[in-house]
Amino acid sequence: MNSIPQLRALIEQRSNCSVLNLDDTALRSLLCYDLDEMRRSGFDPSTIEYHQQFNKRMEMFITHPQIGAYLRHLTTRDGVEASGIGLMPLESIKESVGEDCGPGGYIFPFGYLPIGGSTGGNLLCVNLPSGEVGWADHEGFSDDSVNYRDDATGEWRTAELADENIKKGIIPLSYDLEPFLHDLLNDRLTAKLAVLA
Repeated sequence: MNSIPQLRALIEQRSNCSVLNLDDTALRSLLCYDLDEMRRSGFDPSTIEYHQQFNKRMEMFITHPQIGAYLRHLTTRDGVEASGIGLMPLESIKESVGEDCGPGGYIFPFGYLPIGGSTGGNLLCVNLPSGEVGWADHEGFSDDSVNYRDDATGEWRTAELADENIKKGIIPLSYDLEPFLHDLLNDRLTAKLAVLA
């Protein structure tokens, strides 16, 4: 991400607070679970296994060139409002992808990480490995299905929550996170996102 300094300045101007600047170790401590501590505390092995898989998925976002740079260098402690939606702080990102937390928890295993959202519970998310930005409606996903509008007929359909169907329920917003953030932070997406929110 080439324009981190400009994006940081925009975020700091909008939020009136400093943007975090984390190394990978600090980022992992905020977004991943401490499995050794879970073992010491006597957590059930199946719970530890679930969180181990969670950490592996989160690690892919942390090491992604654009998404990792965003998480390390462009998040704040309290989040920031832009174009009518809120960009989440790291704590909220982690909470939004919890096991039974929809829609974030339903799409996270399929390579989507929420980074923002509307007051109605819809999520702005980024995709692995593409780095594309999309919108996940809170009514579009459940723990076992995806609801989406068929492009050919305009009718609503329901499909199994599976890899090949997730993308049908995500509304594409941008092929590239960096220019999307510029537009978002300069309030150029307010009207577009208001229709989705």
